[in-house]
Amino acid sequence: MMQRTNNQQSIRKSDYTPFKGYHSGFPFKETERIIFMKQFITMLLCTSIFFVINGCSSPIEKTKYYKLEGVALNNISNICSTNCKKLLIQIFVPDYINSNGIIYYSESQGQLTMTSKNLWIEELSTQLKNSLENKINNSNGKYYAFDSRMNVKNDALLQIFIQKFNGEKDGKIVLSGTYIFNNSDTIHQGAFDLSDKQTNDGFEALVAKMNELWIKECDNLIKELL
Repeated sequence: MMQRTNNQQSIRKSDYTPFKGYHSGFPFKETERIIFMKQFITMLLCTSIFFVINGCSSPIEKTKYYKLEGVALNNISNICSTNCKKLLIQIFVPDYINSNGIIYYSESQGQLTMTSKNLWIEELSTQLKNSLENKINNSNGKYYAFDSRMNVKNDALLQIFIQKFNGEKDGKIVLSGTYIFNNSDTIHQGAFDLSDKQTNDGFEALVAKMNELWIKECDNLIKELL
């Protein structure tokens, strides 16, 4: 009886030998399967991350620059005759309007917003001054507008104080301010307040309409004062 029991125990031990599977090659195939699964999971994760990044990210908005109509001054000796009067122009613009970013006003929110991607290529006061000087010098009038950096004594002084010059979210553009004209004999003071609507959307249309309003006011000043 004791011997049969020992034989049974011996058979059981041989059935559960830990080396049987190794010799049959099973552990090697299991290792390949694990490596394959790891590679497959890694590929899925990389693919998912790629689509998430490309799906959620928006294209980078490029910075755009704008400029009002205007040209450089010509040589005063070539245009101005001996009888023409020399006009000095000074334009004063509030700092928040004279910044790099284009300004627009939201009436519903009651606040001004400065754009960060739609910028003036140079200070607005400089652009307004150059544009007005160009209009005056091409009007064949009795005044010639010259650059203050020129060593020329002026016969008259035109000072313009811009109060508003911006667009609004509803497409309206406003331009308002005051002026003082001193020609040594008399002093004229006045104010202007113009507005118009954009015909198209976008900042290009906004700047184009702002330019139209300023040119219109330049023509008004030339007719009234010069």
